[in-house]
Amino acid sequence: MEEKLIEVQNISKSYGLKGHELHVLKEISLEVFKKDRIMVVGPSGVGKSTLLHLMGGLDRPNQGDVLFRGESLFKRSDRFRSQWRNEHIGFVFQFYHLLPEFSAVENVAIPSMVYLKKRGLTKKMVLEKARHLLDQVQLADRALHRPNQMSGGEQQRVAIARALMNDPELILADEPTGNLDSATGEKIQALLLELNEKNGSALVVVTHDEKWSEQTNRLITMMDGRINANLH
Repeated sequence: MEEKLIEVQNISKSYGLKGHELHVLKEISLEVFKKDRIMVVGPSGVGKSTLLHLMGGLDRPNQGDVLFRGESLFKRSDRFRSQWRNEHIGFVFQFYHLLPEFSAVENVAIPSMVYLKKRGLTKKMVLEKARHLLDQVQLADRALHRPNQMSGGEQQRVAIARALMNDPELILADEPTGNLDSATGEKIQALLLELNEKNGSALVVVTHDEKWSEQTNRLITMMDGRINANLH
């Protein structure tokens, strides 16, 4: 059996004041193993994106915990989780969150620029790797373009390259093809699956696109803040 990366333990999440809470997640438990391909589906508002944010330590649950290789994320500091995300997690969102003042290669390089000295890297080394990743996503010729000079599909590919900058063990993708036309969406899907296959990164995708279901090894259906089915 592959190594267990993430274990979600009985987490619940609500928003609002006591007595007026909106209960988004209710006692969710889930395991993610190395090389997993997991698709999370369900109607809008059932907590799919919230689950992804909790798995990546972007938000804190009201109850329960998330373990990475057996160690609690939420018993550690915000600073620890920020560094942990940078080193182990690659996020791909529906909205690309590229910095408009930077070129494509600079946007891709940002995750490694944060810890240059700690990792014994130089700016030149980081930019070379960023260019290599842009080549992987077939955007080598757009390296110096800024986000407003690129199409939606190109921006999403830049975002994927950025997510891969630090060789993540887990890629969390929230509607990565939701804002793209079908042809571009298929290319993005193929790219993420290829990266899962070649690099061994576990992949968890929240999506409404049924085309993903044929390519995943686990299908998780959510309803009313709970996991309704976990199919292998």
